[in-house]
Amino acid sequence: MDIQELAEKLQQEGVVKGKEAYEKHVAEAEKKAQEILSLAHTQEKEILDKAQKEAEKILENARQNIRLAARDVVLKLQEEISHILRTIVNHKAKKALEDQQILKEWILGMIQSHGKQSGCVLEVSEKLAEDFKQTLKAELGLELSQQKNLHGFCFQNAQGEKMEVTPESIEEALRPFLSGLVKEIVQEKKN
Repeated sequence: MDIQELAEKLQQEGVVKGKEAYEKHVAEAEKKAQEILSLAHTQEKEILDKAQKEAEKILENARQNIRLAARDVVLKLQEEISHILRTIVNHKAKKALEDQQILKEWILGMIQSHGKQSGCVLEVSEKLAEDFKQTLKAELGLELSQQKNLHGFCFQNAQGEKMEVTPESIEEALRPFLSGLVKEIVQEKKN
């Protein structure tokens, strides 16, 4: 074996070894790249799942907030409508109680429903005309008491039971019906 052959042999062995080393590095690099890609896909899936869950949570919170806001709006609307209706009832009651004919009819109706008894007292506003008060006293034969800030009348029977007819008492008596009416109106509009 001469030098030439030896050199060729060494060269061939070096080429073979270099090629093997190259293929080994390429295989390792490809394996490492696959590991990196696999890890990236896993992380991507985790990130997407987490983002999806967070988006669903935000969406559910938004829906809940909208439901609560809608409920608050309905309650506020019911409250406002109730207030308006109570104000109207109070205003109409005041007007009716200022009308001496209506007032006289209501007083007579109250007394008739309880029967004329001795010891009954009728309280009326000082603001009523004197002749109207005298007419009531004469027709009813009751003790008549005057109250400065009374708008309407109060009837006290012989047993001491007091029935008040004022704009406020009328409004209070009608409040459950008004509340029910408002709820019906709001429900009707929701459907």
